[in-house]
Amino acid sequence: MRTALLSALERTETGVPRAFLELGGRPVIAWQADLVRELGCNRIICLCDGPTPELLALQQAAEADGVRINLIRGPLQLVGLVSADQELLVLADGLVPDRAIAERLFSEGRGVATLPAEAGIAAGFERIDAANSWGGVTVARGSIVEKLADMPPDSDCVSLILRLALQSGTRTVALDTAWLNSGQWMLMSDAAQVSARENALLDAHATQVHWTGPGRAIAAKLARRLSPGQLQRGPAIFGGAFILGGLGAIGAASQDYPLVAMLLLAFSGFCLATARALGRFKNGLFGREMRPTFDRYGKDLLDIVAIASLAVPTSLPMLGGRIFLPLVLFGLLRLAERITAPRFQALWGDRITLAVILAAGAWLGVLPETMAVLSLMALAFCLFFKPKASITAG
Repeated sequence: MRTALLSALERTETGVPRAFLELGGRPVIAWQADLVRELGCNRIICLCDGPTPELLALQQAAEADGVRINLIRGPLQLVGLVSADQELLVLADGLVPDRAIAERLFSEGRGVATLPAEAGIAAGFERIDAANSWGGVTVARGSIVEKLADMPPDSDCVSLILRLALQSGTRTVALDTAWLNSGQWMLMSDAAQVSARENALLDAHATQVHWTGPGRAIAAKLARRLSPGQLQRGPAIFGGAFILGGLGAIGAASQDYPLVAMLLLAFSGFCLATARALGRFKNGLFGREMRPTFDRYGKDLLDIVAIASLAVPTSLPMLGGRIFLPLVLFGLLRLAERITAPRFQALWGDRITLAVILAAGAWLGVLPETMAVLSLMALAFCLFFKPKASITAG
């Protein structure tokens, strides 16, 4: 069983607590709370000067998920909250590490993260000895907390635990200094560093879409421009617009307005691509899994909507004839997206551009012919533009 110790005591030069600096629209300490839960902590203790709206909101959200949060002022209060059979996980005030790295190093076993002294001190970390500085993470036996009872009540609790962990023989875990430069391991001391961390994370999770799929590429660019400011509400807003656009496309098609239906289908596809891109950015910042509705099933739903929009209006006896060509088209599109050369896969996976082409066909009154031509093109690419097979020696 693990208990986490977080801190909201250190302040920036402007007087704002480091823990309350916002990363992607959420306080850093909320990001830390998510991380320690992933690292196996079912209880969080936070050092603070007293309850604040940010901490009370964090406490309420965590306890709704079954994680208890205690707010304390100093080391003596910690003694009665951590038992000897537990592990204590400590994060430095304002630390924002890469989630995958933190899980790889500290999801199991104890350890004290360390950095070379010069690099660590320059990044704002505490010196341990002549050669090393702290790396901002400590996982130690809970039994060392008992020794805090002999310490002055105004002592630096986090620093004391670090020293006690090292004295008890806890192993050290060397961190790669390259993570400091890449933004994967940062101690947030001001808003500029938070912005740098946000940009590093967002760039790392940006969807690289080839411009042969222009619709998806533009959606990816828009999502990047909207991040991080719209990461909280953006996926839901664009997801809702995707659903409304799809319903509108079917409604317009049922009233025999194919041009309007195809334009609404393009709008729906653009909203879906933007929602998925924003979801990936949100996942990168917060380390959360995306909702499967958009990431896994959104494209399937969009294709179903497109097929339905192309098949109506028609009577039930005529449905088989009307739906055949759309089914062939989207089956070949999916096949082309999978087996053609990589530079063409974005083209056949771009439902936004497809809908615009179909809208042009509807405007010219040649929608069925447009579907037939696109089907033949997809088939030709499947046959003649496949990746070259490589022969390797066995």
